[in-house]
Amino acid sequence: MNKYQMHIETARQMAEAHAGRAEGAAASASAYAPASNTGRLASEAYSHTLVMADGKLVEIPLKKGSGTAAFIDTLTFTVTEDVFIRPDQIGTEEEIAANISAELLEIMGYGLFCQQNGRNGYATSYKMGDKKVNYGFVAMGGQNQRGSICFYFTGEGLVAAKNGWEHRLYSYIKDYAPFARITRCDLAHDFLNGDYTPEQAKQDWEAGLYTSRHTKPVAECVGSDWLTNENRGKTFYVGSRKSSRFARIYEKGKQLGDTDSAWVRVELEMKNKDIIIPHEVLIEPGKFLTGAYPVFIELFQKFNEAIAKPERVKKMQDVGHEHVLKYASMQVSPAIKMLQQMGFTDSQIVECLLNDRADLPKRLMPAAFDCDYINVAFIHQYKRLPVNEHELLQQLGDELCPPQRYPKQKTAQQQYLHHLQKVLPNAEERAKGTARPYDPYGHYLTPHNILNPKYHRKETT
Repeated sequence: MNKYQMHIETARQMAEAHAGRAEGAAASASAYAPASNTGRLASEAYSHTLVMADGKLVEIPLKKGSGTAAFIDTLTFTVTEDVFIRPDQIGTEEEIAANISAELLEIMGYGLFCQQNGRNGYATSYKMGDKKVNYGFVAMGGQNQRGSICFYFTGEGLVAAKNGWEHRLYSYIKDYAPFARITRCDLAHDFLNGDYTPEQAKQDWEAGLYTSRHTKPVAECVGSDWLTNENRGKTFYVGSRKSSRFARIYEKGKQLGDTDSAWVRVELEMKNKDIIIPHEVLIEPGKFLTGAYPVFIELFQKFNEAIAKPERVKKMQDVGHEHVLKYASMQVSPAIKMLQQMGFTDSQIVECLLNDRADLPKRLMPAAFDCDYINVAFIHQYKRLPVNEHELLQQLGDELCPPQRYPKQKTAQQQYLHHLQKVLPNAEERAKGTARPYDPYGHYLTPHNILNPKYHRKETT
């Protein structure tokens, strides 16, 4: 058993022992605890397990309720590079990227699409998805990253992934990357009929039902609908964005453009700042959402099953259709009226306005909901030959000693005019305006060279 697993196992045993004491304390205190305006207890014995990891005190989030009460909306984790280096390989970035792409194809249903610039402090990143949909990225390289690789999956990428990706990823991490660290995980539950609203969340916060410690967390009401009834949506935040736990309860349907939608989403954003996010969150997300706040225990005891993915996808598509038709009507109606007055038939109007090269709206593209619709070749499928010795040495040299980048030298206007007088050949050509600025070291000057001169000593033999 490795160090990470020992921390988790010790924390689980402590949590079980602590849960028994907490339940007894809650029962004895229930007779004296004041009731909230919703009829529930305003305070109860509720805490998280503390453990020591890497020399500092961290927490293990509580697990309560049903594991199916939530789904994962965003995921970020890191692993070490050696996980993706085969015994017969040197371990170049190209080899690692190809191996990652092949493994992701088996786990998620899609691999790495193309190379991009660095992200999150890493030297290089690789996009997942295609040119029109973004499933996330994989980043690697960099002097300060200690040989780690960062995996980031967007909500779109997790929706489009093959069913069962959670268990496949959990099994892969358990077998090949037990030291993997989940740095961020967003858990969500949808109330399509508005069974829980931002207003109710605000009332529960006021009653102390979001208080899992002795201090009530900060809260914030966001959105113009708290003051006016414009149907733009309300959002209620609990906690700080800089903390390890941050909850948001918002009107998801109105966020997507449906002003009449009752769809509300409850999200919990977990970061590993002062907590350890166990790998079990991949297969039991509902337990970690339920255990985050006292109010969620009763709420997700009643709503203990998250909305199934097909139903959630259909809801997103329905809202998208209504949103597109609303704005299409606003934009195209004047043109249709004009063409009708000009005597065009319906088929002629469609033929006139339809662009055959146009694609579906981005939010309604099939690839946004199912990765089977992306028709691209992934990095590991290019089957490029291994790099030669020169390229390999150049890559290793750039990693060990990155080339220095000097900032461009800016020249003031007076310096520019003085330099211009120096480099023009003679007064006669200056008067005619025909002389071309010339560098005494034998180079004609472009406007960029004039504004940013670089002086080089002429080598002598």
